[in-house]
Amino acid sequence: SNIPSSFQKAGVDAWMVMSDVSTVSNYQIPNHLTVKTVGVNERADYIQAFQLAYGSSDPNDPYGNLPPAYSQSLSRSFEYDTKGYSKLYAGALIDGKMVGVACMMTKDKIAGIYGVGTIAAYRKQGIATSLLVFLYREAIKHGVNTIMLQT
Repeated sequence: SNIPSSFQKAGVDAWMVMSDVSTVSNYQIPNHLTVKTVGVNERADYIQAFQLAYGSSDPNDPYGNLPPAYSQSLSRSFEYDTKGYSKLYAGALIDGKMVGVACMMTKDKIAGIYGVGTIAAYRKQGIATSLLVFLYREAIKHGVNTIMLQT
């Protein structure tokens, strides 16, 4: 290992490469789910879903409670000029309730997907997959040829 003795390994990056995009191209978003772009007028619902996906007082939840400043920053990000980057917020809804969220930033032919989260009670229903597929399809429409998932 090339890690100096005074350092300790804390993690390893993982790269995901998809060579067969037909899996994504042919994916059918479940009928009970609506995935759509979220605008500034719906940011309160987005932030609430994000808070529930990433923050909880449940001792078994690995994320714990989010500090209020995080939600405030996320709220302001809807209006922030990203200077050359395009951003798209996506929400997954069941019966009109936002249960999953994700954000995508693009520049030129590269996109990054961030903050993919699903409210705990709705996990294991294809919500995160549907959000990723939705963002993938939006990215392709805009000429993106490289997509990174930030975890």
